[in-house]
Amino acid sequence: MKKHLRTSIFCVLAAVIALLGCSARCSKNIKDRPLETIPAISDTPAHTPAPAEAKQPSASALWNGPGLPVTAKAIPSKVLERTGYVTSYNQSTLLPNWTAWVLTAEHTQGSNKRNGIPYAADTDVNPRQELSDWSDAGRLGYDHGHMCPAGDNKWSAQAMTETFLLTNMCPQARRLNQETWERLESASRNWAQRLGKLYIVCGPIYRSNPHKRLGSSDIHLPDAFYKVLLYMGKDGTEARAIGFVYDNCDPADRENMQNHVVAISEIEKATGITFFPNLTATQATALKNVTSFNKWNKF
Repeated sequence: MKKHLRTSIFCVLAAVIALLGCSARCSKNIKDRPLETIPAISDTPAHTPAPAEAKQPSASALWNGPGLPVTAKAIPSKVLERTGYVTSYNQSTLLPNWTAWVLTAEHTQGSNKRNGIPYAADTDVNPRQELSDWSDAGRLGYDHGHMCPAGDNKWSAQAMTETFLLTNMCPQARRLNQETWERLESASRNWAQRLGKLYIVCGPIYRSNPHKRLGSSDIHLPDAFYKVLLYMGKDGTEARAIGFVYDNCDPADRENMQNHVVAISEIEKATGITFFPNLTATQATALKNVTSFNKWNKF
């Protein structure tokens, strides 16, 4: 009897330890997970763009073609313009709803390095993330996950520095950040070099309600991340687009990028964000429902 009791207690303790210690581990393939829908879409909140650097178009002006993302009215949003990207900051989650930038072949190169640049609280927003909010992150298995990557901003020292603002950060599972998501970032630079110019948007997805938090902080913990890419083609021809969703957990070994392709229309339903709103209805239908990696990855 005592032996059975000890065995039962051991099993219960083991289960509790597993739940506490595996917060950043994947449990299911993304295609087995339902995407949560949210309220209808409305116009982007009005905002005043920051002054552009000399001889460099403003980050928002580069989006005059397809248009910056449009966030649902029900979602808190403060649009912030930086040298290399534009972001919609959510004062409730303390995270970006989306971060958008244009990646050109020229911007995939440069001499500016990330070494020594500190993470910094963004004084343009309140409430906001503070550096102290990240004290539990390492213990729980999460990194500072750049939304607009430092590696896409080697072309400008200012642009590189601004990628380290905490309004450009989400808690991201360590191996996802350093392996699978980083490979997607590297692939995006490769695609930009081949195609010339890409429009890119990424951000968090939430499935849990209420949202989980990062340790004892007020920072909400995403359940997944999306990235959508658009190539407008040459002279308006051969346009193509693709969307990816990655669970916010340590990936399986030999993770296959094709397994994470999700139609952009489905990502819009999951996030309440309309991507590339200036596309015609015909263009949007043709581009936002594609789930073929091969149609995107052709040269």
